[in-house]
Amino acid sequence: MNAKRSIAGTYVAKRRWSAERRPAAVRKVLKDSPNSTATISQITEILQEKEPTNSWTEIEVKSAIKWAQKKTVSPGKSKNNWDIRLKQGGKSAVFVGDSGVNKRGGGQLGQITNKLNSNKPPRSLLAAFAMAASRIEATDVHASARNCGKWSEPDIIVEFFNYHGSRKSYEIHTIELEEKSSTKTPKCQPQEVAQAFASGQGADRSWLMFHESEWPSDRRDPRRVKVEWLANELGVGLITFASSHKSATWKLVKKAKKRKSTPKDAALIKALITD
Repeated sequence: MNAKRSIAGTYVAKRRWSAERRPAAVRKVLKDSPNSTATISQITEILQEKEPTNSWTEIEVKSAIKWAQKKTVSPGKSKNNWDIRLKQGGKSAVFVGDSGVNKRGGGQLGQITNKLNSNKPPRSLLAAFAMAASRIEATDVHASARNCGKWSEPDIIVEFFNYHGSRKSYEIHTIELEEKSSTKTPKCQPQEVAQAFASGQGADRSWLMFHESEWPSDRRDPRRVKVEWLANELGVGLITFASSHKSATWKLVKKAKKRKSTPKDAALIKALITD
């Protein structure tokens, strides 16, 4: 009996090692890539060169990433997480851990983007945006080398789909994220509302998302009054969060108004989510 258990245990260990080896290899490639991102074809080429004895294909690279995504609960929160995911369209991938090369693509931004990507969005998440959808796809715009650091572009682009099989989203939103301030000066300011509006040109709705500690509890607070007034004037929505990786803590402060966009602006937004 003990011999059988030993053999079974060895088999399980080997199978687990085989399942984890490929995601580990892909993860290392992404961590070493500029801005922690690379196309599936680039990853495949690098692995084929590094491991010529293994049969690396684009299908196997994608499978390894999908396996890792299922095992990751909250990017950057556990040493057992893989912190890699496919980007919009599935033609490229990104390492989203807090230790990523780029400030963007990891931390709170990566966690929120990862949480938004869902084939079955939780009610709490949809409630934060006052939306209904059967599927959501989100893109961390600054995770790619092409868009890194461009202040004129949003941090996250979110697509809402009516049906699981839909190829065309029925609404596209943009998010300007303000991470929790490390100083005494709050990051949630009127100018951030203006930036959320400017960077959201071409989207159906625009949002400013910030940590709940940045929002004054006193409704008469001068900063809060200014932020709310400008948000109302520009139609920018406001969302607070306590934990970026827990959508249950995301709270709707002010609903975003539907925007009117020119075909040119709409095309620019869509170009940012096309690999």
